[in-house]
Parts: sequence; C-alpha cells; structure tokens
Amino acid sequence: VATKEGELVALEGVVYGINLRPSGLQFTIIDEANEGISIFSNSENFGYTVTEGDRILIKGEVSQFAGLTQVNPDSLEVISTGNALVAPREITSLDESTESSLISFTGLEFPDPTEWRGDGSSFNVRVANGPDTITVRIDADTEMATMPAPDPASVFTGIGGQFDNSIPYDEGYQLLPRYPNDISPYLLTFEPGVEQLELYPNPAHTYISIKGKEQFETVLLVNASGQRHACPVDGNMVIIDHLPPGTYILMAQIGQRQFRSAFMKVE
Repeated sequence: VATKEGELVALEGVVYGINLRPSGLQFTIIDEANEGISIFSNSENFGYTVTEGDRILIKGEVSQFAGLTQVNPDSLEVISTGNALVAPREITSLDESTESSLISFTGLEFPDPTEWRGDGSSFNVRVANGPDTITVRIDADTEMATMPAPDPASVFTGIGGQFDNSIPYDEGYQLLPRYPNDISPYLLTFEPGVEQLELYPNPAHTYISIKGKEQFETVLLVNASGQRHACPVDGNMVIIDHLPPGTYILMAQIGQRQFRSAFMKVE
C-alpha cells in the first residue's frame, strides 16, 4: 500500500518509455539510482509530448492504482533533454523492489506460447528461465502488440509494473517492454564447433564445478547484459558467490578448442 497516498509532492526524474495513454499521460520517471514512479493523467497532457531522456519536474498528488504507486500531476516542467539512461538491473523475479525501475530478464521459454496474441490488444505472456517465471505485459499502445511472438530465448528489458486489485497489493508484478528492441535475442549463441561443458550444481549459489578432464586456469563469465567477469579456476571449481543473481555463459578456450555453457546464479 502506498504510504504517501494523497500527499502533494514535487519529483524530478528522467522520462522512460512511451506515452501509454494517448488521451492524457502515462509514463515513468526514474532517477540515477534506478528508482522510479509512474506518472498518470487521465485526460490532460500539459502540452507535453512524452520523450525518453527528458528530465522533468512533476508536481502533483500521490495515488495508487491496482498496487502501482503513481503521481497525478498538477504541473509538468521540462528541465533538460537528451539525458543518459541507467543500465537495466538484471532480475530473476518481480516484486515491490522492481516496480517502476528499468529491469531485464533472460527468458528461455514460453510456458504457453499461445499467450502471445500479436493482435493489437494488450496481453500478458509468461516467460520462464529454469525455475524462474515472470509475467511480461505487452501494452496495446506499443509496437510489440502487433508483432509475432519473438524467440523465447531472449533478453526482456522494460519497466517494472504491477496490477493487483486487492489489499495488501503484493502480487501481480509485471515487466513492460517499451520498444521492439527491448526484446532482443539472447546475446550469446552457440556456434558450430563450440563444445559444451557440463556444469553442476545448476542453478548454483556459491560455486560451479566443471565436469571433465579439461584443465582451465581462467574462465570468462558473461551475463545477459554482456558484462564480463574473468574468474580463476581452482581445480575444476569456479567461485561465483560474488556475482549478482542471473543467467551467465561460461566461456573457456584451450588452444583452438572453444567451450561454452549456460548456468543460473541464484541468491
């Protein structure tokens, strides 16, 4: 439940995404710490065209709709344009901490591919990655509403949302992509000739072990956002407790032989 519901506030942040309410305003502002809030106006747009990267000052009243905290503006002022955006936070689940933040989730399958409608309407589709499943919300005002279903082995980036009609408003969390390129093919593919490694345990928390006779001194771990971590190998063990949760590709090479395998790092 929104703790400041009904209070008047002044908030400054950078605009993310498009206007999801053409008759008024519905978008998100996010600060440098990737903390944000939804902005909603039923029928007034204050002469503003929603443009991602604008830094704006919003004055208005805090409200809540289906669990989503938002501000209903009384005024809107553009402070600057073309501001840099934060990097999305890679997540394995959705909760109150992901609401109105820029987040990303690596999906590997659609539990029910028929959930992707692509008929121009708004719809929800579940995306799974091993033990983790999230709900992706495709809004009818986005280009993705009329797209065919993407490859489920993709990175889904977007803004955290919520739609829960009952107190205590602790369910119904969603990820809302903004543009078609927010659903991008998984960044690392397995080329012909690249050998697979058997990793265990998988998912893993503290370490992963590499099964086999190959001896590696160092392996490269790459997350879904393309960030790279070089890790030493102790025997056949790679320590991963310092890494944030998410999906990783372990890459290694001996001479001309290349190795790659995927694993999940969990809390």
